[in-house]
Amino acid sequence: MSGFKIPRLVSGIPECDLLRSIFVNVKPAVDADLYINTMAYSFPFIKPDKEGSLIMYLGRVPALPIDSDRKDIHYLKKTFGRMLNPLVIKRLDKILERTGIIATSNYVRNSLLDRWKVNAEVIYPPVDVDQYKCTIEDILRKDVKSIALVGRFEPFKRFETGILVAEKIDDCELHILGGRENDTYLEFIKSIIRESSASGRIKLYMQAPLEERAIVLRGCGVYLHPARDEDFGISIVEAMAAGCIPIVHNSGGPREFVPEKWRYDSFEECLTKVREALRASLEERLSMIRMAEKFHESYFKEALTRFINKYLVSPEMIK
Repeated sequence: MSGFKIPRLVSGIPECDLLRSIFVNVKPAVDADLYINTMAYSFPFIKPDKEGSLIMYLGRVPALPIDSDRKDIHYLKKTFGRMLNPLVIKRLDKILERTGIIATSNYVRNSLLDRWKVNAEVIYPPVDVDQYKCTIEDILRKDVKSIALVGRFEPFKRFETGILVAEKIDDCELHILGGRENDTYLEFIKSIIRESSASGRIKLYMQAPLEERAIVLRGCGVYLHPARDEDFGISIVEAMAAGCIPIVHNSGGPREFVPEKWRYDSFEECLTKVREALRASLEERLSMIRMAEKFHESYFKEALTRFINKYLVSPEMIK
């Protein structure tokens, strides 16, 4: 959210920053006619000092109002939610009156309808397809027995699923490309790898630069994405551009672009589909590349430009 200063508390706890932003407007750091808030899922309370136009681009399901019925969040956060949600909803309703809303998938759009009672236009995020795209020659050189996982080291990414798959498929190699996020989970994954019967066939890449990620994905046959209820899944499209067959959980945004043939609901189904994907034909891999092209940066730029022009001319048209 470049150009905005998020209110901070001394504690530095993200949830506290979020709660404080309910009471203190997030102030623009620059004077502009149009503001695009790309962090609206956590900090929607931006109100320009002057009558500037505001667009919220939501790449995730919004964190507000706080879901006080969830069992996996701290009881203090639930308490805050019960007390503050009426105020949150009132403030949101006021801000959303003349705000353009963009969602990165229909999954996020439906969540907005449910949580914010507001409609949104879906514009899929831009993917650097050109950096990952491979040729027929690249596909023919692939190690089709290799499987890749990419993502931040967070528990919801479920990297342990990939390790279990590697243990069940004796002749495969597993490449885990992760970004440091949750050190506790990272150490958990490292411990599982050390104790795994497949440890000699598992390679861990930490903070790999884009060029290295592209090389690894172009060399792999399958991309496994075990996370559930993913908002979109940019790494899935990157892997498809690299000629990988994506095996994804049958939930969230990936349902909108990964063929049903390659989606799973249970671990047993995941294992079956990974085995099938390792035997995928050249044409099936080329079809993944063609699907990935639909998310090229150029399409995003065109769609965003159309949305902005339509919104600036007549905001009520996009409600």
